[in-house]
Amino acid sequence: MSGGGGFMQFMNNSSKNNRSLLKNKNSFKEKSKYLNEKSTKKSKFEIKETSEEELKIIREKRIIEKEKTIKSIYLFSSLAILCISFFIYINFFSNHENVKPNKTQIKLQNEYYFSLKIGEMYAKSKKWKIAIQNYESAIKSYPEGYKAHFKLIWTLIQICDSKDNIENCKEAMRRYERAKLLFPEKESELNELLNDIKIASKH
Repeated sequence: MSGGGGFMQFMNNSSKNNRSLLKNKNSFKEKSKYLNEKSTKKSKFEIKETSEEELKIIREKRIIEKEKTIKSIYLFSSLAILCISFFIYINFFSNHENVKPNKTQIKLQNEYYFSLKIGEMYAKSKKWKIAIQNYESAIKSYPEGYKAHFKLIWTLIQICDSKDNIENCKEAMRRYERAKLLFPEKESELNELLNDIKIASKH
């Protein structure tokens, strides 16, 4: 009896173990099926292609965002320039509020521009001597006016193209040397006049 009882107990235990294994196997299959379905859905989601219309919408959104950014930068830069200009303006007038306009200087400058324009008018008509007189008058009124110096030298060159007018070439050279000292920043322009003087002097 003891041997038969042990065998029955062994069979019962084996049966329980088999049922437990079967249950675990079924559970594993269900989990595997769930994971496979989840993986398949995820894969389907990842490989979904974007339509042309969606791409167009995305591009339009990016363009709008870019335009907004550019406008913001432009607005900020404009405001910054405006503020800087305002402070410079205020600073300038605060430093010069006690400085009164020099009426004599204004008058001389007006005379300078008047004589310069008259000289240019006569130079166009090739009335060189009258043009020279007006350029000299302009320089006397306002020596800081570069244009009158330049025009005077150029006009002198026009009438120093013969042996009879060699003195005009010498005067043009003297005026050139003076202008070069007064306006060193205009050296390249004045050097062009120098070349013309040298060419005219050879005639």
